[in-house]
Amino acid sequence: MKREDLKKHYKEEKQGLLKRKVINSSLIVFLLCQSGAAQIPVNGFCKYSVFQSDGKFKQFFTLNFNQDSYSDLLLTGGEKNSFANVAGKGVDSFSRVFSSSFSSVITNFLSYIEIYDKAPRYAFVSRKQKKAGWLNISSKGSISVSNQISFSSFPDVITQADFNSDGRNELLISGAGFDGVSILKNSSGKIEEKKIEAGTAFSQSTAIDLNGDSYPDIAAFNINDNTLQFFYNNSRGDFKSIRAIKLERPISSLQALDVNSDYYSDLIFISGNHLQIIFGDSVSGFHRKEIISTDLKPDKFIWGDFNRDGRFDIAYLSAGEGSQPSQVSVLFQKNDGSFYPEVPYLQKNGLTGLIPFYSKFVYGFASLSNDGKIYFVSNLSSFGDTSNLIFGNMPSSLTLFDNGKDGINDLFLYNAEKGLCTFVLRGKDGLPSTLFSQKTNGNYSSILIDDYDKSQKGIYFFNLGERVIEFLLINFNTFSIKRDYLYVDGKIKDCRLMKSALGTRANILIVQSLDDMLVYSSFTYKNFRYSLANASLKTGKLLDVKIDAKGDIYYWTKGSGEVELSYASFKNPVFVKVIHSVKYDSLFHFRNYLADVYNTGEEFCFTSVSNNRSNYLLIGNNKYHKVLRQSAIAKAFLLNDTKMEYFGKFSVDETKRFFLYSASSNRFQMVGVNKLTGNFSLQKLEDIENVGSYSVDKFSANQWYLLYTNTKENCLSLKKI
Repeated sequence: MKREDLKKHYKEEKQGLLKRKVINSSLIVFLLCQSGAAQIPVNGFCKYSVFQSDGKFKQFFTLNFNQDSYSDLLLTGGEKNSFANVAGKGVDSFSRVFSSSFSSVITNFLSYIEIYDKAPRYAFVSRKQKKAGWLNISSKGSISVSNQISFSSFPDVITQADFNSDGRNELLISGAGFDGVSILKNSSGKIEEKKIEAGTAFSQSTAIDLNGDSYPDIAAFNINDNTLQFFYNNSRGDFKSIRAIKLERPISSLQALDVNSDYYSDLIFISGNHLQIIFGDSVSGFHRKEIISTDLKPDKFIWGDFNRDGRFDIAYLSAGEGSQPSQVSVLFQKNDGSFYPEVPYLQKNGLTGLIPFYSKFVYGFASLSNDGKIYFVSNLSSFGDTSNLIFGNMPSSLTLFDNGKDGINDLFLYNAEKGLCTFVLRGKDGLPSTLFSQKTNGNYSSILIDDYDKSQKGIYFFNLGERVIEFLLINFNTFSIKRDYLYVDGKIKDCRLMKSALGTRANILIVQSLDDMLVYSSFTYKNFRYSLANASLKTGKLLDVKIDAKGDIYYWTKGSGEVELSYASFKNPVFVKVIHSVKYDSLFHFRNYLADVYNTGEEFCFTSVSNNRSNYLLIGNNKYHKVLRQSAIAKAFLLNDTKMEYFGKFSVDETKRFFLYSASSNRFQMVGVNKLTGNFSLQKLEDIENVGSYSVDKFSANQWYLLYTNTKENCLSLKKI
């Protein structure tokens, strides 16, 4: 059988009014693929915050000038060579304490703790002024030069180590426009320069223990012959070039660290459009090389144990090209030393800087944008009254599910534009622990989750008015994923999942509109295939359909001069009943809902109706209905965005609570329904901007939270209710 034949719609016999025929076919669903998903252990590395500085700066560096419990920031490269020192005053809070101009343009800055007196030291290089030296920074943030040296060439790169074993740190200086490699020693208020090699240029240099003798050697990249040159230290600060490794192209961001925790220093750098590691070994051979492929071209990178699992991870910044935004992605390291697929944590315009950022209770990175914003991603230790979480997919919709049925809701985030699914699993402490991603082949606005089974979940994607349902079947024990499709002949008006007694897959109910017919389709999974049962009604113009928890439907139709709300049950015998009719006029508008309004375990259909005479609520089922003339409440339910209502479990005393959000007014409201009187009440909670999809649930320590996709920051925001 050809693959194209599997994609054809299923031919069905035309049904008479209310006649029903079951069609069994092994071709109703076809399997496209089965694969495994990489489970990335983020271990709470998802906290997101933003600080807006009051200026535009080109670079930033971390330090602690006031010597308190929180790290501070130095912002440089502002207008007229201005700088600002920003003091940390909380977990993710800052205040600007000093700003001024500086005599030199700071190209690179280094903050470190001196060996012999454990005091902070601050060093700098200025490529423009051809200077390097040490700075004094007061506890109030003011900056002055301690001592400096001028060169005849252009320094760029700076690092530090105790090269001569005297208990004091020296500076290692190099640069693409600098003469060779120099070591600077601060001796009795004077700077002594020791030239390691002259007459050539080294764009990158770093201190590294090449031979395991505990004395810092030097690795430097020679731009004239594209070699990585090794200078060995005799323990007294005298260096000799012993060997060189030929590289294919120029490199940047050369750094030394023990990537794979084997006690030998490795070298990692940017090479072209990827990262590269040269691994050290017991004989300093540096023969083993590994390319780390990245989704985008890296411009800067940093390293750190971001998910606190004892292994070094890598974060890199891609500045973006043309209309492509800047991006910071993290590659978490696996047990075997390889890396998981990258997580694109930040996607913003104009990101220029990336640094590790560690402070009290904070472990992560920070990125600077050209509009003065500083973005932080760090470890989450608990949920406060408000929290922002980021998982890298810029979600447009949010759905909760419970993997393992442990009472801890997990997160499903979907980016409809990219067709990107992100599953976020939470640990026993309630914090996000694992995430993995999968793409859909289509782009969808409606999502249903089969959450009945403990470990196998089904995610169903469709668009109203179209004819296909794509779904992913995920086994969370094995993390295997199957992708299937369902096709129907008509246009989908509603879809609902029903718990199946026959297997792990849910039954699927679909109502379609086909010409002037309403087609009710029931897909039941048994013996590794779906059976399809169809029934049809001649309805005329179908406006809206809702399938309730019993599998019955409520639907609005438009006839000549009036609209009707009807109920239909397709259980034998088929039963149809008109519930309500109203004259149609040019101002007629309605929104149809299904919910357990009175907290009785039974869903009611209720509709907000507006025409040129009044606004009212219509509430009922197949047995009775009533009209509530509560105009303000009816207007509140007439929302234009179909994603802006949420009917959850939040209840106090005998009052069921619903939540409404108006995107036009940014108003978040709670609607109560009195179980005894049936009346509705409306309570304004607060105005919240940039709400996309949202949910309300117990998310931490039995506390109720509003969770919503933040369309401005492209993150998930939480607010305690």
